[in-house]
Amino acid sequence: MGVIAFTMMIVLKKMHCRIPPVLAAVVVTTILSWAFLFEQHLVIHQDMILDPQTKALLTAYYLGSVSLFLCYSSKGCDRVSLRSR
Repeated sequence: MGVIAFTMMIVLKKMHCRIPPVLAAVVVTTILSWAFLFEQHLVIHQDMILDPQTKALLTAYYLGSVSLFLCYSSKGCDRVSLRSR
């Protein structure tokens, strides 16, 4: 994709087109990546992770995210953030 983008930018710049080369390259490569299904989503369960360090890191991240979310969604935290402004 990078080679296609750079080639498009160079060719469009030499042709003196009114279309911005970077914009055209971004649009074309985005459409190509969508057409070739480069986006992949994979959902796995925590039990499928074998490395204990990775499991611990994932658990700590998840618990930290939940506590931040709960803190920012509670009324006490909302009052603190409103006073600081």
